Amino acid sequence: MDASCPHCGGKGCNVCKGTGWIEILGAGMVNRHVLSGCGIDPDVYTGFAFGVGLDRITAICHGINDARVPFEGDIRFLKQF
Repeated sequence: MDASCPHCGGKGCNVCKGTGWIEILGAGMVNRHVLSGCGIDPDVYTGFAFGVGLDRITAICHGINDARVPFEGDIRFLKQF
């Protein structure tokens, strides 16, 4: 699921990578090689993968312009919360 970027109002910024949209719920097919690597017969089973972009939602809630910042490991960033 995509949502309009609240930082730029759809004009494009570094949070939405210039598109005006952010992905907050992602989904996709699981590759047959992943299934076979897990011992599952891909001719019998198929699969979907779903994910929630908590990092994007957190960035929006706290006004973080670059979603990569919380993952850089800088304790000074985390202490402000």
